[in-house]
Amino acid sequence: MGNTTSHKHEPTVAPDNDHYRHASPPISPGSPLTYSPQIPMEPISRAEDVTANRGAPEFYGVAGWPAQPKVVPVVIVWSHGGNHVEVEGSFDNWTTRQPLQKSGKDFTIIKLLPPGVYQYKFIVDGEWKYDPNQPAMFDEMRNVNNVIEVHEYVPENLEGVSGFEPPPSPPSR
Repeated sequence: MGNTTSHKHEPTVAPDNDHYRHASPPISPGSPLTYSPQIPMEPISRAEDVTANRGAPEFYGVAGWPAQPKVVPVVIVWSHGGNHVEVEGSFDNWTTRQPLQKSGKDFTIIKLLPPGVYQYKFIVDGEWKYDPNQPAMFDEMRNVNNVIEVHEYVPENLEGVSGFEPPPSPPSR
């Protein structure tokens, strides 16, 4: 595997300059680079087992970290012109504006959002606007904002998805 002789690693002088090259020292037994046995752990429960045990404390993922919520890709589109379009919304408590990318005559952005209901508004060339062709609602200050409800997609019949077979070809004449 490697040199097992026990001698000091002396620096060598490069023939063309005065810089030293050092060989890596051997890994010592207490080094963080060595592997140690892992502590046995209980397997993580399935989601059904966790929800069935209502009296138990909230489920936490590996090493005590809360389980991460699932996110769903959501496309937000502005189709009413402009030179520079941004979006701001309740998905991050109205703290950041994110630019949309121009694609043909539309502006789009894909956001990864956990399931929930979100309000948002477009900033088109510096002016706040909402899209009248998309769902909208009044906020508590009577401003009109677009609204989107994000759902996690769960197929109703998993066997139907995995067992799908294309229809047979039509008979030849």
